[in-house]
Amino acid sequence: MRFLCLLLFSALISTAATAQTNREIGVRATGIDNVSLLYKRQLASGNYMRYRLIFSNISLQTAGANTIARFNTSLAVGVEKRKPLAERLTLLYGLEPTLGLSVSSTTNFSSLTINAGLGYVIGVQYTLSDHFHIALETIPSVNVFMSVNSSVSQYGVLAGFSNNSLAVSGVYQFSK
Repeated sequence: MRFLCLLLFSALISTAATAQTNREIGVRATGIDNVSLLYKRQLASGNYMRYRLIFSNISLQTAGANTIARFNTSLAVGVEKRKPLAERLTLLYGLEPTLGLSVSSTTNFSSLTINAGLGYVIGVQYTLSDHFHIALETIPSVNVFMSVNSSVSQYGVLAGFSNNSLAVSGVYQFSK
């Protein structure tokens, strides 16, 4: 948590110290129910500060007298490095810490889950034009979580790498 706060603070400070830099804004998806908003800011080193706000499984259902509400969100902040592979193809890689919150509630039951993780972005980006890029990436990660509900508390560690988490993103690049 301290690392994530320090990373956000350093990003805000370095924004004031930079002149004209490239910025990117876009959408990343691993499916219809897992969409992220992306914002990237070029650093003096040529790397990009990467911010990703993830929304997944936001729902409200009613079944008779029972109401089910679910909300999952995460924030990921990291430094993205880039290495040219060909004229329009670039390798993307870098660390990405994540902090997440999940809330689930029914008429008789509620739970809260908090997770923190460290992922490693691996992907390729294809330049369509001076301002538009598409990318294909995956983020293998290790996460710890704490889940509390009405009757029990759970703690755990999760690690993941699968082709089910392959994401496609589209970004628009501009200078500021």
